[in-house]
Amino acid sequence: MKKKDFIALGIDEETAVKLEKESEKELANYVEKKDYDALKLTNDKLENDLKDRDKQLDGLKDLDDTNQTLQDEIAKLQTDNKRQSARYSIEKQLMKNGAKNTDAVMAVLKVNNDDFLDSIEIDSDGNIKGLDEKIKGSKTSDAYLWDEGVKTKKVKGATPAESGDDKPYSKNEDVDFSKMSYEDTVAYMESQQNQ
Repeated sequence: MKKKDFIALGIDEETAVKLEKESEKELANYVEKKDYDALKLTNDKLENDLKDRDKQLDGLKDLDDTNQTLQDEIAKLQTDNKRQSARYSIEKQLMKNGAKNTDAVMAVLKVNNDDFLDSIEIDSDGNIKGLDEKIKGSKTSDAYLWDEGVKTKKVKGATPAESGDDKPYSKNEDVDFSKMSYEDTVAYMESQQNQ
């Protein structure tokens, strides 16, 4: 307030001068209402921006956790794929060497555990390094698990005879049915009925 405003209120001149000086000191940091409103609006906007940024950071932390989870899942799947590829290579190598039952051979050779599957090395031919030595040892100690070459079974019994002539058989002939074909047997039986 100004000196004249104090005098208008009924305050003596000397006190009005002191009050004017004190009022000027008090209002030295005074900001007009429109400036105050603009600053308050800016301040509120900045506070909201900070809150939004904090929310985004929390969201990024969640994404970081999700990212880590995805990274872990990818690593697990890569390990599983490597192990499955190793199992396939082992089974292929066992079948090449004549394994009767690859699961049984893998159990005997102890090559189906994760530690072994994680440590194997596959050469350029797709063979597991060191597996041939294990196979050779198993063929000696567990021969029942392996086929040693392809064995063909020969059917035992008489070989059917071929018919040599189309003459009907007479009653006086001794007939060896084991040497006759089916057609010959039928022909013989018909000829016996007609005689």
